[in-house]
Amino acid sequence: MESTTVLAYIVSMDELERNARRSGQYFAGSPGGFAGFQMAFYIYREFEHLGPIQLHFIGINKVTSGDDNNGIALVLGYPDQKPEELPQQLRDVAARVFKSQPRLVTRVGRKGSNWTSPKEDGTGVDSIIMVRQDPHSSSWSRFNQPG
Repeated sequence: MESTTVLAYIVSMDELERNARRSGQYFAGSPGGFAGFQMAFYIYREFEHLGPIQLHFIGINKVTSGDDNNGIALVLGYPDQKPEELPQQLRDVAARVFKSQPRLVTRVGRKGSNWTSPKEDGTGVDSIIMVRQDPHSSSWSRFNQPG
């Protein structure tokens, strides 16, 4: 059996914080950390009606538990789904908002929280740890899974 893959946008907590500060949303002036989390939930709410998505909090290239390389993975669609199988509006809005295509993220083995994804600059692989096996938020139940 092949490893599971998903299509996801990976966003660091630093990037979420910067975007939150510039967003003009009610949480823009919130203390450090809180604004980034609120931005993650805001992004999820903006996308959840467009198609099946999941919001995961992740560790990116974490070597020790004290590393600060945290962020989110906004997973589009279902496991092993091809980009062209995603709802067109979801693909279009995501590409416009994130100014890129989603990254292919592959589970290491058949179970567990360890995933990998080619680095955006093409120089290697990012190691990604999904903090929880289950997503923080999911809209999967509202959409029909391809089958």
